[in-house]
Amino acid sequence: MKLFKKIWLLALFFVTAIFLVGCGSRTYNAEETGIKNDGVFNYKVIENKAEIIIVDETTGIERTEIVDDNFIIIVNLVNQQKDVVVPDTIEGLPVREIADFAFYEYYKLIGLITIPRSKLETIELPNTLQKIGKFAFYQARNLKSVILPASLKELSESAFAGANKLTSFTINRTESEYKEYASNSSDLDPIIITGGRDAFVGDFFTLEATEPVSWESSNPGTAAIDPDSGRITTRSVGIYTITAKSRQTNKVSTVTMEVIQEDLTNKLAFKDKAMDRLNKLESLVLNVKSPELLGMTENFLKLNSNVKIYVPEESVSFYKNHKIFKIYADSIFPIVEN
Repeated sequence: MKLFKKIWLLALFFVTAIFLVGCGSRTYNAEETGIKNDGVFNYKVIENKAEIIIVDETTGIERTEIVDDNFIIIVNLVNQQKDVVVPDTIEGLPVREIADFAFYEYYKLIGLITIPRSKLETIELPNTLQKIGKFAFYQARNLKSVILPASLKELSESAFAGANKLTSFTINRTESEYKEYASNSSDLDPIIITGGRDAFVGDFFTLEATEPVSWESSNPGTAAIDPDSGRITTRSVGIYTITAKSRQTNKVSTVTMEVIQEDLTNKLAFKDKAMDRLNKLESLVLNVKSPELLGMTENFLKLNSNVKIYVPEESVSFYKNHKIFKIYADSIFPIVEN
């Protein structure tokens, strides 16, 4: 009986220790901290300036002007919730950042050991968001899926590390559509070349012709082509012409295309361990035509063998041969439109 009482008292002590040492106050003095709340979020207005270019409609002359560019940073939740929608704006200002540790919920055991306690199951992020801070969703162990908006510029250190029930992770970028090219020939019954399009450096795609042909590139330094299969490998920015010569007649067709430069201002920076220990991930959807716009280092991704990676259909070969993703080549599939 005494032993039972000691065990009970010890258990009570630990439970009390856990609940007494929580994850900090969620009430802030707005005058001292600048942190306000709207009943759902604690947030802060960040004062900012931006330089914009204005073009005079009459003269066409450009001038720069400094304007207010204030924005909102989400500090944390006022109270824990299972389903959270982060709005585009608060107080009429765009929500651009989620602060470090914003959704990291935990108990502290005797001030030393943290025990995750997040209730978060769903999160909807706005198309104004540019940065997710360090450990923002650390050990959010009930979170099932995430969709990163195209506006995001940085996913900080350990942002989703340990969110080990995530099964679906989607990354979006805003990119212009590939320009498609038609073939040219002086023959009355020409060889028609299909599959011609813009490409980024390092891209792979294949041309097809309406009859058996031999392929040749005018500029292999920009884009090389396999003479038999029509498979193109792009190597540098520039313009090149592909010639298709019939293997049966004297007919010749050409298609002139361009290897274009990625808009690296649209690159998403991934910091160390931002997606670490996503042990139950089943699908990684990369709605990004060029993997170069995903600022991942080699060995950044540590995916389990069951994960399927979905990319734009025209970029499947690009990803399968890319230095970051080629180790997952057998798990890369085209995105299927609903």
